[in-house]
Amino acid sequence: MLIYFLFFIFILFLIFFGFTAEENPKNKLIISFISIVLILAAAFRYGIGTDYENYLMIFEGSNKTYDWSSSLSIEWGYFFLNKVIFNLGLGYWAVSLICSIIMFISLFRVLKTFSVNIYIGLAVYVSLWYMGFNYNIVRHGMATSLVWVAFTFIPSRKFVKFLACIFVAGAFHKIAYVFIPFYWLLRLKINFKVALISIILSHIIGLSINIYSNPLLQRFLSDRTKVEHYISNYYDGNNGRYGISYGSLLNLFWVCCIYILKKYKYKDMKILTNSLIYALCLIGILNSLSVFVERLSGVLLYSLVGIIPVFLISKKRNIFIGSFFVILFYCSFYYFTTLNSKERDGSLQYVPYQSIINK
Repeated sequence: MLIYFLFFIFILFLIFFGFTAEENPKNKLIISFISIVLILAAAFRYGIGTDYENYLMIFEGSNKTYDWSSSLSIEWGYFFLNKVIFNLGLGYWAVSLICSIIMFISLFRVLKTFSVNIYIGLAVYVSLWYMGFNYNIVRHGMATSLVWVAFTFIPSRKFVKFLACIFVAGAFHKIAYVFIPFYWLLRLKINFKVALISIILSHIIGLSINIYSNPLLQRFLSDRTKVEHYISNYYDGNNGRYGISYGSLLNLFWVCCIYILKKYKYKDMKILTNSLIYALCLIGILNSLSVFVERLSGVLLYSLVGIIPVFLISKKRNIFIGSFFVILFYCSFYYFTTLNSKERDGSLQYVPYQSIINK
């Protein structure tokens, strides 16, 4: 538990630093130190995360030939990464190390492009995604990180580089290919009224209609047995519905603040805001698809690493101070919510922290 307390100290430090410090080379050393500690903690963990055992099985089975013909095969990029590490005689920790390094390098590329404050952006990432992406849904974390590297090429309209990054992301999780149209969708201008109506309507439709019963969607989903498991069984007693979560309400709060406080004009905020709006619409329209809501919208919600820091820009002292406490509460709330995530058997997902060094 001590290491998780250290991570929380990192979050507090980054938030306070983000509100008070100017960027300089010494500060970059501090950011590097925090990142290295987080990367090593992810790499040397043992038995932490719902999918840890599954990833171990993938690693141990990577000495086999890849089955290109099966739609159920693990994505080729992740498979061959495991295969190379396995053939080098290293353990699964090396796969985790490389994945975490790639995710953090991608994060800093995204922060450099979209964020006005790297400290707050990193604090948001550690609070919302670090444990999920680096400890649990690693392939999804890799895909999300690389999809957002692709999005960094949208402002400069470099479609070839965008597409190349999407295909690299797809080598770790097929969900990445869904985001090719977002090269155009994220550049649209959406006013507040349209955004609000779209979010509300999508939730009304999603909560009243079971979209999975649509025969066209069922034909599109090749592995219906696996889909049925996630929709009907993954969330015990909830029939697979996502509902209206406090997370959705908080994200709607950010959308409203962007327009009301006129933050739309800052550093590529159109791309970030559109991403958050589309995420909320997807949560609404796909409400009956449970875990798939998290996978699809989760990619777009990554925009928060760039959105939340922009609220620091204010000439009004009361708004600046208010933003500090809101961001402090938001990051703390999400960090401890994640830390208290439970498995289906009721055990904690991330606690206690265990390492391969002293297992």
